[in-house]
Amino acid sequence: SEQTIGTLNKEEYFEISDGVLTGLSEIGYNFLHQYDLIDVVIPEGVVEIGSQDWYKSIFYNNDNDYSYNHKIASVKLPNTLEIIGAHSFACIGSPFAWLEIPSSVKTIQEHAFDSCYDLDVFIPKNVEEIGECAFADCGILYCEADSKPDGWDYSWYIDLNSDYPSDYLWNCGIDDEYIYQLDDSNVYKIEKYVGNSLIVAVPNTFNGQVVKIIDDYAFSSSGITSVIIPDSVTTIGYAAFDYCSSLTTIYCEAESQPDSWSWYW
Repeated sequence: SEQTIGTLNKEEYFEISDGVLTGLSEIGYNFLHQYDLIDVVIPEGVVEIGSQDWYKSIFYNNDNDYSYNHKIASVKLPNTLEIIGAHSFACIGSPFAWLEIPSSVKTIQEHAFDSCYDLDVFIPKNVEEIGECAFADCGILYCEADSKPDGWDYSWYIDLNSDYPSDYLWNCGIDDEYIYQLDDSNVYKIEKYVGNSLIVAVPNTFNGQVVKIIDDYAFSSSGITSVIIPDSVTTIGYAAFDYCSSLTTIYCEAESQPDSWSWYW
């Protein structure tokens, strides 16, 4: 049967004291049990997400059942948030696969997203401190900063017991639909589609710079049904539209396929 999805988005679902989110209320916990999957929308006004108390209230019942780690489908953080506490989202499994951290966040404490294996994250340049192993064993970390800030721990992306650090990219930007990366020639490439539209038009520019590249796997596994590719796009990477099972039409402004488009784009 089809999985049921609920949205945890009311203040009465949360335990909040002086702007600090410490857990779920009894109402919220009961709501959690009614659905197979949950979209979590943390209320505006929350300044800090507490550490393990919040973590335990979502992911463990009285028997420490780890199956709760797979109930979270998505998380939306408030624009008032400044601190993400230690271990606060660690070990969330699929389908939790994408998170945009708001520009209000200044501190991400140790192990905050540790072992979220399928999670890609956009990290704004305003984040001043990231603790030990905060993003260890995650997916791809898209960083707006052009290099590691001094306040980020050397192991911010590393599991100290593993040989497989999380991948990360510098000089990234974001809008409602795409993550971009600026290359050394001041050309933006599209790294990942993060929108919800079914019909999309690839933009010509971002932040006043030309968008010339659609990177490998940029639209892979998305739900888009059609896409328009402008003639400004000179390069499309490998499998950029792979596993787009609903994609039926691609409109290309170019008169013919440019040589720098992958043979398997």
